[in-house]
This record gives sequence, structure tokens and C-alpha cells, in this order.
Amino acid sequence: MAAGKDLATYTIEPTNEWAGTSGYEARKKYRDTDSVTHYSSASTMFQTIFDDLGLSPGIGGLVYLKNGLYSLDTNVNGGNDVIDLSTDTADYGAGVQIDVTGENVNNVIIRNAVAGTDDNVMGSHCTSRWQNITFDGNNVGTDMTLLYAGHGSNDGRSLFVDNCKFTGANGADIMTLTTDHVMVTNSIFENSQAGSNDMIAFEATKSGYIGGNTFNRQIGDDTGSCVSSGGCSNTVIANNRVLKAGGDDHGISMEAYTINYENVTISNNLVVNGKISVGGTGAYSVTFRRMNISNNLLYGSTIHVLGPSSGDKTTQIKDVTVENNQIFDAWRGGIKVINTAGFTTVRNNTIKNSNLGSNSSTFDKGLIYIADATDVICENNRLIMEANADTDINPYGIRYSDVTNAIIRGNRILNRNATNPSYTTTGAVTTSSISRSL
Repeated sequence: MAAGKDLATYTIEPTNEWAGTSGYEARKKYRDTDSVTHYSSASTMFQTIFDDLGLSPGIGGLVYLKNGLYSLDTNVNGGNDVIDLSTDTADYGAGVQIDVTGENVNNVIIRNAVAGTDDNVMGSHCTSRWQNITFDGNNVGTDMTLLYAGHGSNDGRSLFVDNCKFTGANGADIMTLTTDHVMVTNSIFENSQAGSNDMIAFEATKSGYIGGNTFNRQIGDDTGSCVSSGGCSNTVIANNRVLKAGGDDHGISMEAYTINYENVTISNNLVVNGKISVGGTGAYSVTFRRMNISNNLLYGSTIHVLGPSSGDKTTQIKDVTVENNQIFDAWRGGIKVINTAGFTTVRNNTIKNSNLGSNSSTFDKGLIYIADATDVICENNRLIMEANADTDINPYGIRYSDVTNAIIRGNRILNRNATNPSYTTTGAVTTSSISRSL
């Protein structure tokens, strides 16, 4: 809350709990005022209250939701947000914070019933904090985001979400653009429709923490990520459970759009059937500096560090470290580094088996695959290649292709395959030392 301001408090209770048809009683306390207003529509109620708290001169405040169903039946704004927080064009939410807290996450449900296209169910244009609420997209509309935080500039406005549940979205669960800080913790994301929409998508963020969440997206192969960024700095993505159905789907992805990355850590996550990726294919100018992927546990999953596949490749990957990860039964390659020209380090990882779900002659090759890369350190990794009659599985332990200025040392490769090599090179490879097979 902003210091030095008198803050209003609303307490809201459905008059017919769960039915959501008889209306809502909203009690407001502000200074010496204590009043109660009855609303028949949750949409009208939320918009009226948020206008009161967020419009110029926005006072901010707390909205406390008692247990019940809050069904959003109409877009009272006629714009891209079914419900707006701080839409005043004079200040656009600057200096305003609105906190929305539910009585119990399982019993306070904000459910969308508005069939929009590319709209947002809740659109926050001030600093907002959400706690103990279920957001139910109800599988209504097309590409509708459940909670959107969009600010014209990084001027102090942020988004905080804790102990919430997101379900039934046919678009993103959470999307942010140009925010000072994004924090999403201890929340559950589930039952999103398959497709290209991400569960969490944040872009142009000065700092962030995505931690302690569960992402359940076991809905068949789809291209959407559980956590995706289009550019951020000073961000930690840690201690999340990422569950997907297809081994080559995105789990956590730092994608190359228009915003640079700096000082990002992806650590201590459990990822099942989804990949952790930095960069992307095609031509791009976005730079990745001080990226750390460490201490993650992956099953049926991979880690990709990808520079541009076309255009200039000399400046994008500046400093990426992949260390202390454990990868089991990778769908494609275990760790892939390609088209990089900055400093990339792959060390102290354990990988057991690769290419269980793909043809290694076409896709990523081997437990570690490094190609078209400069300034690479690959050291002290432990690789296990179990015996398999299918030679496309575990095709190589470590494979290098067109690598310059590489340090390759201290790697231990336990190879139980009679035909597939532990170590191989193609093209020009300049190294200071090579791995040792057991």
C-alpha cells in the first residue's frame, strides 16, 4: 500500500452463496464512512469498486471477498478488459495499489461468463495483489487471459499473486507487459486448453520471482509454455512443478522477442515432459546475459540454449551456465547448445539416456550436443548410456559439430551400447582436452 494515504476497505459477501444469482453486499469503510451497497451483478460491483479505488485521485485499498461464486456476466467497459483496475487516463494507476484477498482459495471463485476474443477477464493497470482466489476461465471465449497486468511504462507498478488457482483458461492464465516487478507464488495452474497460449507470460519486467507453483498441463502435445518470458532481468524461476504431456513441449522458455535478458536464474524446478529453453531459432538481436540453469530435475525433458539460426550470431548469447541438473530419459537430446558465440558453460550435470521419443538422425543428437558454437566449456558431466536395441536411442554420449575454442574435460561417460559412440566430432572442432569413456 502507498504510504501516507487513507485506504478504503471493502468487504463483499454473496447474498446467496454459490448460486451467485441473488447478488452481493459490499460494505465500504473509509475514514468515518461505513456504508453497504447491494449489487445484483458481480461485474458491475467489481467495476464500481475498482473505479472507486483506482481512478484519479486513486486512493487504493483492500477488497476482501467472502466465500462464494462471483460470476462475471457482462463486459461493463466495452473494452479489452471485462473488469478494469485503474483505467483513468490521467494517471493510469500510477501510485495506486489494490489488494484483493479471498477468504479461502477453494471457496472464492471468480468465474468468467463473457465470451470475448483476445480480451482479459481482469485487467490491472495499477499495482495489484491477489491472494486466496480461484480464477475460473470456464472455457469461455477465445484466447482470453484470466489476469492481465499491463502498464505503459516501468514506473513502479507491479503484480503480486499468492496462493491462487487458475483453471479453465482458453488463453493465458497470467500475462504481464512492462511491469516493475512480477511475483507469482504458491499457486496452481491447471486445465488450460491446448495450443500456443502460455500459462504465465511476462515481458519487459525489471525483476521477478516465479516460485513454489504447480503447472499441470498434461493435455496432449501443444506449443504453449507453462512459464514464458519475452524479456526480463533480475528474475528467479524456482521450486516449481512443471507437468506436461509431450516431451518436446515448452516447459520454461526464455524467448527471443524484443527485450534483452540479464541476470535470470532457473533453478530447483521439477520438469516432466517439457523443455527448459533459452533463445530460439530464426534471426534475432535479443541478448542473453548471466543466465543460470541449475539444480533442476527433468524427466523426459531437455535443456536448450539456442542462438539465432540465421543472420548475425555473434552477440546474442553472452553468458549462459547450465550446471548441476539431473536429466532422465530425455525425449530428444539431453542438453543442446547451438549457434552461440558468447560464453556457455555446461558442467556437473547428470544425464541418463536420450532420444527416447525422436529419431536421432533428424533431431537433437545425443546426451550432450554442441554445434556451431564458440567459447564453450563442457566439463565434469556424468553421462549414462543404457543398452538399447534401437540405435536411435542414446546415439552419442557427447557430440560436437563445428565448435571453436572449446574446453572439454573431466566428463565421465558410462556406455552400455555396443554400437553407439561415447564421443564424436564432425566439422572443425578446436578443443583443449576431450572426455574420458568408461
